[in-house]
Amino acid sequence: MIILIGMIFFFLIPMTYATPVEWHNMPKTGNDAGEIFQLRFEIKSDETTNYTITLVPGSDFTAVDNNNSTTLNIPIDATRTFIFNMKIENDLEDGKHPISYTAYKNGTQFKEDNIYVRVGVQTPGFELFFILTAIILAVILIKKRS
Repeated sequence: MIILIGMIFFFLIPMTYATPVEWHNMPKTGNDAGEIFQLRFEIKSDETTNYTITLVPGSDFTAVDNNNSTTLNIPIDATRTFIFNMKIENDLEDGKHPISYTAYKNGTQFKEDNIYVRVGVQTPGFELFFILTAIILAVILIKKRS
């Protein structure tokens, strides 16, 4: 039981990093070419310096203003939001479509990953599994206390 609780907290509680903390949203959009949506990244700095997010949107997406990179000077322990207005280039099938990004601190890369854009109708998946697990765990714990 303790292992199960530990696993749930491992997936639901964000990890703490010694490097700058980076977060992004998981935007949802329709399927049609020309639709516009926003990608948002937040960085909490660990020192006052320049932080940069650079996107590699691939062939399915483009930045509305053709600016795939943004740099902000962020004071120590402050959080700033990087916003990219994106457009769908081609009609897309339902599902999650990746956009690659790289985060830099003063010109040095500290994170490279993909952000997934939810396109069209989504079926319940990974997130639903953890929500149901948490609810079931709560019910079990409440019944054991009674």
